[in-house]
Amino acid sequence: MATLVRRLNLQDEEAVVRGILAANPPLILAASDLHLGQGRYIDTGVYDARENFFMDEAFGRWLAASPRKPGERLLVLLGDVFDFTRLCDLPQSSASFQIWSERLEALQMAKPVSVLQQDIVQAEKWFGLRTNEHKSIWKLYRMIDGHPKFMRSLASWLEAGDTLLMVKGNHDLEVHWDGVRQAFRHELVRNGVEAAIAETRVGFVQSSFNLANLYFEHGHMYEPMTCVKGPAVLPGDKEINYPLGSFLNRYIVNKIERLDPFIDNIKPVQDAVLMLLRQKPLRILRFYFRAWRFLWRVAEQKRWRSWTTFWIMVGLVLPPLLVLFGIAVLISPTLQESLKIVHKIRAALTAGALGFLLPTLLPYLVGAAREVGQILHLFHPRDHVAEGAKGILEKMANLGMHKRVYVVMGHTHRQDARSFKRNGVETIYINTGTWIPLWPKNRQDLIGKTILSFASFERGADGEFLHQCCEWDDEAREARPARILRTPVGF
Repeated sequence: MATLVRRLNLQDEEAVVRGILAANPPLILAASDLHLGQGRYIDTGVYDARENFFMDEAFGRWLAASPRKPGERLLVLLGDVFDFTRLCDLPQSSASFQIWSERLEALQMAKPVSVLQQDIVQAEKWFGLRTNEHKSIWKLYRMIDGHPKFMRSLASWLEAGDTLLMVKGNHDLEVHWDGVRQAFRHELVRNGVEAAIAETRVGFVQSSFNLANLYFEHGHMYEPMTCVKGPAVLPGDKEINYPLGSFLNRYIVNKIERLDPFIDNIKPVQDAVLMLLRQKPLRILRFYFRAWRFLWRVAEQKRWRSWTTFWIMVGLVLPPLLVLFGIAVLISPTLQESLKIVHKIRAALTAGALGFLLPTLLPYLVGAAREVGQILHLFHPRDHVAEGAKGILEKMANLGMHKRVYVVMGHTHRQDARSFKRNGVETIYINTGTWIPLWPKNRQDLIGKTILSFASFERGADGEFLHQCCEWDDEAREARPARILRTPVGF
């Protein structure tokens, strides 16, 4: 196969993004967190068990129905479009290695089949390929092959004269590699897009960008588990610098999702894990010992103070401690006598007034403890993304350049809109939500549903953009205003 598009470095990408923004399009559509995985298997047509994105056809219909004339529209995919952390499969057959080698050759990164086969280590057979550039390219093509209609929809959008910006999130950090971005453009060309269009109307944003009164960013850098500490690439220029949350996906979540495909959609994750432990304890035990690699990453990145890390550590460390304690009780007469005394004290309390009152008071005590924990941000996680957005909005308002300013983010999977005033400027935080199934704890009406959420921004006569939070109704083939409940805790 011939090379169809140029290999653009990060400086070239910045120039492409500047060119797209300089056109100042009248309409911007923003969506995020599509989380494309391995999609459908080509031979059988069934989905991979860890797939979350099932809206390829709906995505195409949404783009085709968007208002404004072609050439006046910018599509912003605001991070976590491709979910590199979700892939665990490896190339298995000689034919699959041959295809991988041919694709790398087309990208001017020739690697013989024998080299690719020898380059896979034992840990990758358990957890999937690492983040070296050529391995990230294989993962991207695996996702593209599983979602051909998604790529054709983007190709149609570009052929019509419109533009596309892809913002990097924490699940698609591998778009840092020049070869990954080139492979994406290469695939657009295979779907009918001219090479010159793929090189000039498709831009990759590594962090954030501004346009008029709008600021766009994925939002993962404000959450402790997902923020990237240090450079994008580890020393030696070999692998991507993953945040701790990505290792959580790699070593724990991906394995558990074989038992429950949507466990990563349930928040908090520990609730779903506890349910699986009760239902399938033997299967969970198979993944337990390999999950200890996560603690190695915790030590490596010195992230001991995260509450999420703490509870995961408790879940990994407590079982062997309980087993050791049980063994000690069996072999130690002293411990056995101590436990008899504890049993007598408990019996006395049970026989007393407390034994009658505790069952009645316990639900209220637990509820009160939970509320105190939420106030102190112990049991209820803070919305780090919204807090980060507020800080940016305050800086934008202090500049005094616009009467209304927006910060648009994704990452949380919760479509949201919040506003406050600062120095007479209206400041608005927009979250674009997600296109994968939801299991929100505070929205029983949305459990198991997929809300095709997005944000629309139209430029007014004064040059500033006005927003609308929307949902795509695929049955009616039209967009409608989003149904967002007001966040109880404001800015």
